[in-house]
Amino acid sequence: MTDKAPIVCKSARYVVLNDGNLSLGYGTILHPNSTLIIDGCNLTFGEYNIIEENVTIKVCPSYNASHEKYEKTEIYIGSFNHFRIGSYLQNTSVGNNCIINYKANLVDCIVGSNCIVSPYVELNNKNDIPNNQIIFKDYSLRENINFNKENHEKYIKELHALTERKLKEDNNLVYKEI
Repeated sequence: MTDKAPIVCKSARYVVLNDGNLSLGYGTILHPNSTLIIDGCNLTFGEYNIIEENVTIKVCPSYNASHEKYEKTEIYIGSFNHFRIGSYLQNTSVGNNCIINYKANLVDCIVGSNCIVSPYVELNNKNDIPNNQIIFKDYSLRENINFNKENHEKYIKELHALTERKLKEDNNLVYKEI
């Protein structure tokens, strides 16, 4: 196993049910007590995603009212994203270079690239966040930001290296091909 393989901590959980599919890109880390639930759908991660403690990402069939049935959901999470402690995503796609902050709750959303979701933000029902946005808890304030991709990717890679070293020291590290 190489250091580029996904890192799944011993207490991280992932459940794939009903012919679902999970693909973790290299350099992705599932921290202790993080949870991925894929029920009959597909969830694909790009590279170098950091999924911290108590983050839950769930993908399940979505109800299509016009067809009056549940349909398989395809969710893609790009590269170099940071999901902070306690955030929750359900059927939410995320672009590249995003930070989803503490206890953010996103259901049925699309988050563009280079976005920051502030702590405790709750969005649902097809809310989209365009590229280069910060969304604050009061929802009304969105600012177009000039995002420095190179600095963000350097930050994620440094965080990856520090996390990997700490997990090795704590004997809580498992490299897994999923």
